[in-house]
Amino acid sequence: MKIGIISDIRSDAIALRKALDLLRAEGVDQIVCAGDLVNKGGDSEGVVRLIQSEAITISTPTPTAPCWSARTNATASRRAIPST
Repeated sequence: MKIGIISDIRSDAIALRKALDLLRAEGVDQIVCAGDLVNKGGDSEGVVRLIQSEAITISTPTPTAPCWSARTNATASRRAIPST
């Protein structure tokens, strides 16, 4: 099973879609988001819709930690990691 990890999306739905397409092309079975989903501006609603429609698991450092950041400059990270 391959697991893809994304993070630092910061309301950039276009970059998120590109990252998801790349992960799917790599044959990723499951995607986990490590946080920083939305921020003021950008397309926060589009990001949330994509995360929900793809059934992406969201992981944060603590159960109460917010999944957004006050930082700007949207990016989406892509990495395919085979599970053991």
